[in-house]
Amino acid sequence: MIAAAIIAAVALAVGVTLPAPAQAAGYVGESILRSKLTKQCLDSNFAGQVYTLPCSARGTNDHQIWEPLLQLRSGPGGPAYDIVALKNKATKRCLAFVYSGSRIKTTSECDNADSALDPEWYAQGTGWRDVVFYQWHGNPSRKWTLFTDVTGAVYSEITGNYQNEHWQFGW
Repeated sequence: MIAAAIIAAVALAVGVTLPAPAQAAGYVGESILRSKLTKQCLDSNFAGQVYTLPCSARGTNDHQIWEPLLQLRSGPGGPAYDIVALKNKATKRCLAFVYSGSRIKTTSECDNADSALDPEWYAQGTGWRDVVFYQWHGNPSRKWTLFTDVTGAVYSEITGNYQNEHWQFGW
């Protein structure tokens, strides 16, 4: 208790702003990511495979629970997006875009892009109830979005504002 008071006094003296406890708890929390097209949930396994399956009952399948980790928030006056890593609760791995073949998998690296894959996604939409995840790769005029289809496959395609690139975060 005394140590916390001393740290707070020193922080105020040097002009440091400490985050409130609620801010330190998380960005938007963790929940399911449900396809707006198929109503199925984004799922993955320990081998790094990513797919959609029918959504499990709340609290029964951590492989369907994802936590957006804020990497960067866009500034005022610019496009409205956040850059996030999507971390799976069960595997502790992050969703990644694999450049060769435009594939999707999970990786243990949640904040480091390299020449082969990138775990950081632009998240843009009308809120977390309707969000599109995309990346720029190659031609900067093309957005590679996170897609799914009725077979349960998850992959990346160039955006066309199709329903199968829209996701809902939350139950």
